Amino acid sequence: AIDVAADAVELLLMRAECHKHLGDSENVLADTGKALKVNSHHMGALLTRGEAYYHMLEFDLAQRHFREGLRQDPEHKVFKEFYRRIKKMENILKGAAEELGLRKYKDALESYDMGLKVDGSHVLFVGKMHLGRCKAFVGLKRFDEAVRACGASMDVPEAVHAQQDRIDTLLHRADALMGLEDYEEAVRDCERALNLGKDNQETKRRLEKAKQELKKSKMKDYYGALGLAKDADAATIKKAYKRKALELHPDKVCGSNQCKSKEESDRANQKFHDVAEAYEVLNDPEMKAKYDRGEDPLAQNQGGGQPGHGGFPFGGGGGGGGG
Repeated sequence: AIDVAADAVELLLMRAECHKHLGDSENVLADTGKALKVNSHHMGALLTRGEAYYHMLEFDLAQRHFREGLRQDPEHKVFKEFYRRIKKMENILKGAAEELGLRKYKDALESYDMGLKVDGSHVLFVGKMHLGRCKAFVGLKRFDEAVRACGASMDVPEAVHAQQDRIDTLLHRADALMGLEDYEEAVRDCERALNLGKDNQETKRRLEKAKQELKKSKMKDYYGALGLAKDADAATIKKAYKRKALELHPDKVCGSNQCKSKEESDRANQKFHDVAEAYEVLNDPEMKAKYDRGEDPLAQNQGGGQPGHGGFPFGGGGGGGGG
């Protein structure tokens, strides 16, 4: 009976090896679990089972098996290598996450790049490193690189990719795409993320934001007219308007007969009009909120004349438009 049991263990481990080469970790765990029930100290079963947990990113369970192997043979090179490697990977994951949380994006990027060198064959860990790199690149506003890093994370087969990691990857790629003003693709990524987790409120919020930005991209760019980022505060908006208004005032642009034709004069007036209109919207909290939601902020104000700002009427001071 003992001989039969021993043969059964070896057969189970042979089958587990086949499953391992096919990438079927679940069946590796099933066969090695049966083997360890027969012989709980079998080094081959402990190693194969620990390795399966390792590739599933179940580091705690993997370490439990590797520690048992090292308890039996403290100098076993393979057990020791896996044990040390997991410690290193855990430290990188923890340290890089802390750096991201502290917005130390360059440090986090270095940590994730270091993680990529630990074990290039570990699909899930490599995917997490690329997701981390994507987040760091978004924080650094290096959006092209962020899109590529998130794309590398999406290379993890969906069948084994943790759902939350896949959702996070899609949402951070959407952030990068919005940074590149590719709002249609950003909306698509948010929709894909929502399909993976339909009750995720954060995903719903990000999708709504992407849709608003897409809608706004088809409207006048008031932030762009003033040379502003979209998160500019009231003081920054006012300062930018004053600078632009002085720079583009028709009296300055067309003074001393610099505008040689009516077309040049009209163009100067229009540029100043655009700056004044942008300030009118962004300086009014209610209109700014409507604009930021992707709504037309002037829908109820059209036809009411052309108000001036800071003493600069829209058409005032038009320089000498020659004919």
